[in-house]
Amino acid sequence: DPLWSRGLGDVYKRQGLEAHDNYPSAELHSEDIEATFEEEKALGMVLGPFTWEEAAKVCGCTVEDLITGPMAAIEESDKIRTIYDGTKGGQNLWIRFNTAERTTAPTVHDAMHGLHWLKEARSSALESQNDEQDECEAFDKGPSVRSQIKANPFWQVPVESEEWIILKADLAKAHRRIKILKKDWKYQVALINGKVWINKVGTYGIASAQLYWGRLASLKLRILYFLFPSIDWQFIYVDDYAWLLRGSLHKPLACAIIMTLVALGAPLSWKKTVLSCINLSLIHISEPTR
Repeated sequence: DPLWSRGLGDVYKRQGLEAHDNYPSAELHSEDIEATFEEEKALGMVLGPFTWEEAAKVCGCTVEDLITGPMAAIEESDKIRTIYDGTKGGQNLWIRFNTAERTTAPTVHDAMHGLHWLKEARSSALESQNDEQDECEAFDKGPSVRSQIKANPFWQVPVESEEWIILKADLAKAHRRIKILKKDWKYQVALINGKVWINKVGTYGIASAQLYWGRLASLKLRILYFLFPSIDWQFIYVDDYAWLLRGSLHKPLACAIIMTLVALGAPLSWKKTVLSCINLSLIHISEPTR
């Protein structure tokens, strides 16, 4: 993570970075967190468990330079999610101060915009046929439709009888796929059951994790648009992907999307992969209609 390489080590004390004790929830679920770290150790995401002296040696710093916690644990339906509170420790203040960009996420309006856009495109196409105008003139009503036609000449306007299906996929440990520089491992050290663990990757609760994961996620969406022009709409919310696919070709297109993500190394959570007329996402229940 290049944000950590901008002189953080030289000024972290001035910025208020300091070690903190864990929240009570982390102490309550300490065994689950430790089990998670053991699992992630095999994936190359963490190192440990260490003593303070061993951890300092691995990070190339003194024991006093190690910044721990505070950590928390959130109970979810199928797991315990570990949070590293970078706001309390001071890391997030420094990251945001040195970051011009901000991560945005879709809202309910954005989730439904794709279907409204497709309806607009279809209406414009019908007007084109009725008025015997050429395609470009027909799309003058909506600049978003017109720009899509110009940018992707292989995309075809959906017919009036077309219906849509939603494909949803979740990526496991998405934020934990972003590596950080070794010299900055010391700023997100975890202390669980008296043992020190070193995070080598982006961590939930640290401001830069979502920013750089979001960049990687959007890159994959652009690749899919390029490879499969028949995709009508797609977006990502945190680590959940969603695609709006035409009912007439949703099965082969869904298979192509999933196979491409697997080929790119995307860590799909298969139990959360759903293809249906109605899908439950982080934002709301989506039900596409004609």
